[in-house]
Amino acid sequence: MLRKNIFLLFLYFVLTSCGYSPIYSVKDNNYINISIQNYEGDKEINSILVSRLESHKNKNSDLYKIEITTEYMKTDLSKSLTGKIENYQLSASTNFNITGENIEKNFSIKENFTMKNFDDDFEEKNYEKSIKENMANLIYRKLMIQFKKIK
Repeated sequence: MLRKNIFLLFLYFVLTSCGYSPIYSVKDNNYINISIQNYEGDKEINSILVSRLESHKNKNSDLYKIEITTEYMKTDLSKSLTGKIENYQLSASTNFNITGENIEKNFSIKENFTMKNFDDDFEEKNYEKSIKENMANLIYRKLMIQFKKIK
């Protein structure tokens, strides 16, 4: 027990003294200036993306113009013997066209999720809405990783 406590204390001092910090812990939203030129497709996913991207305004940085096109599909994945749908495949595909002073980049980010069918339609719609929000947040994070690669 004493060895375990000493080891944990030693580990604490080593990790706090070495300057360790997680890579994505720092919120450095001020290194880019994003202007959304056009967005079309799924309204819910686009509204989350636009609201997250509007926080990136920095007059001292290069301006990047973005065009966003989002496709969202909910398809039947499996059915029971009686013909009732058991699972859905939710997929979101977002295409980005980024232009800057000396860069033009096009890429696509895709997210998929398998959802079970609910007996209650209200619960199913709420669950699907929360999945869409999670997909939009994942797409946003992947977009920020692409911006870090550009910089």
